[in-house]
Amino acid sequence: MFLADALTNMTFILFGAFITSIFVFSRSHIGKVINGRDLSLSLLGSNKKDKKYVFKKLYVKDNDKFERNVSLVINRDGVFLFYYVSERGMLYGRENEDEWYSSVYKTDKPKYYFQNPTKRIKYLCKTLENEFNIKNIHPFIVFLDGRLNNIHTEIYTIYPMDIRNSFKLFHTDNPVYSVDELNELYVKIKDYNALNKKIYKELRK
Repeated sequence: MFLADALTNMTFILFGAFITSIFVFSRSHIGKVINGRDLSLSLLGSNKKDKKYVFKKLYVKDNDKFERNVSLVINRDGVFLFYYVSERGMLYGRENEDEWYSSVYKTDKPKYYFQNPTKRIKYLCKTLENEFNIKNIHPFIVFLDGRLNNIHTEIYTIYPMDIRNSFKLFHTDNPVYSVDELNELYVKIKDYNALNKKIYKELRK
């Protein structure tokens, strides 16, 4: 009887420790980034034939490397590019600056600097525009953990929970693409992504 009670108590203790570890991890920076990315990908939605196509991980060729920190959605209203940023803390920056900085507290003393993400997403937009001969890409920078304390940019800076509403900003009664044009663009991007993914995996071997 004593052994059975001891085992039961141990089970509760281990279960409690497991639940606690999950909670602690979810509150950590890494946990928030993972949860933010998972939420982002879920809010992108899924493919709907003739209406919407989703590339949750787009492999964009960048010279001899690949940018994989982006998602792409195309629908009849246009092309939507989402670039994910994992920096934490209070974020500060302007569009014309080379670097932005992050501080854990609202002070004038920066904690660390990171590349201005607007420059990166502009480069990615230009790359895709040239690749597919399109001019109507709508860029969004998604911050997975950090807080937008003092950001000045014309590019949309959002949190994961804002993704679903981002599509509404460009909804129109006069679609940019016909159904045939949308499906043709989908095939081109699908082939492009599959090829780049294959090359990326081969380079990783």
